[in-house]
Amino acid sequence: MTERELKQLFFLNKECERLQKDILDKKTKVGYKSPAISDMPRGNPQNYTDDIDEIVDLEAIMNLNLKRIQRERARLEEYISNIEDAETRLIYRLYHINCMTFTDIGLELNMDRRTVSRKYHKYLKVAHNARS
Repeated sequence: MTERELKQLFFLNKECERLQKDILDKKTKVGYKSPAISDMPRGNPQNYTDDIDEIVDLEAIMNLNLKRIQRERARLEEYISNIEDAETRLIYRLYHINCMTFTDIGLELNMDRRTVSRKYHKYLKVAHNARS
C-alpha cells in the first residue's frame, strides 16, 4: 500500500467534517425565520426550497462518504493487522486510524517525534521494496 493510499481515510474524514459544517450552516440559515407580520410581503419561498434541496443533496453526499470511510477503514485495518512488529503496527494505527500526529504519537509512546517518523517511513520503504 502506498502512502497516498494510506492517507485516504484521513482525507475522507476531513471531507466529512467539511460537509457537516456545510450542512449545519445551511440548516441554521433555513431555520432562521423572521417574525410573521400580517399584511407584509413574504420572502421568496423558492430560496427556502432551494436551501432544503441543497441540504438533502449534502446529506446524500455525506452518507456516501460515510460508506467510503467504512470501506477504507476496513482496508486499512487489514493492512495494519498484517504488520508483524507490534510497535510499528501501533504507530500506523495511531497515525492512520486515530489521525494522530507524529508528535502526539511520540508523547503517547515516550519517543521523540523524529523516532516515530523514522520508524514509520522505514517500514513504508521496506514494504514498498518488498512489493517491487
